[in-house]
Amino acid sequence: MAHPAPARAEIPTKSPQLRLVTPAPPSSTPPKARGASISSILAGTARTGTRGDSRVVLEVGCGITVYPPLEDGGRWRAVWQEDWERCQAESVREDRLAAKLEKVRERLASGAGFLQRPGADLIAWYLSPDRRKPRGKPWSRRHADTQRRLCERFAAPVIASVTCQDITTGHAQKIVSAAPAQGEGERLHRCLSALVNAGLAAGYLVNPRLKDVYWQAGDRPVPGPGVSVAGETSLYVDPAGIPSGADVDAISRALAQGRRGDLYEMMASTAAYSGLRHGEEYALTIG
Repeated sequence: MAHPAPARAEIPTKSPQLRLVTPAPPSSTPPKARGASISSILAGTARTGTRGDSRVVLEVGCGITVYPPLEDGGRWRAVWQEDWERCQAESVREDRLAAKLEKVRERLASGAGFLQRPGADLIAWYLSPDRRKPRGKPWSRRHADTQRRLCERFAAPVIASVTCQDITTGHAQKIVSAAPAQGEGERLHRCLSALVNAGLAAGYLVNPRLKDVYWQAGDRPVPGPGVSVAGETSLYVDPAGIPSGADVDAISRALAQGRRGDLYEMMASTAAYSGLRHGEEYALTIG
């Protein structure tokens, strides 16, 4: 019966003595993200994430944190706080995410809270009586009707459905140039300027250049210069347009036929021969 060969003892090749290992100095460069490289498109401060992995996050300002993808082909993600809510944006490409964050940074840096509202809300705020209460100067009924008509006819069709942050000078130019004539265009420009000022004060707009647009005729004919006679004013009345004595007498006799005809007849003669203005004539009493 064959006996098994005795086991051969292995000679140790490593020393069992402990060695003092000097740790490597910490690196001044931030750790690299796993599976993705960070380019210079999103400029910010890199730091290690707080989720226990070795990924790197970017602080790009205004409280925005960018999380690069963990692997090639992944999605870039950004998170921030806006209006007391946690918001986020994602994209498969870094440059596309950077384009999205430009508007976010504009909103957060300006502090304007209504940039994401539609233009219809801006118009409603401008026309609201509550906006004018703190000033103590309410609009007259005629002015309020004029501003409402201009906004409904010209401004609303252009910017009512546009986000306030996306309103550009092109929209403003289109509003003012929609006026049929230069006089109406100037009136519309004053309305637009007041609308922009109200939007800047309330946080609906951040671009003051929106009001620096003026009426353009385009393909429409431009009105020619006004013609006047030298030495004459706008109050000049042509002698042919002045009623004669026979005309005044005929008007007076016609008014005398009605109720309180004697007073109406006297009013016609007074207006024709006294030289009083309308307001002065209406203020006259029987005494």
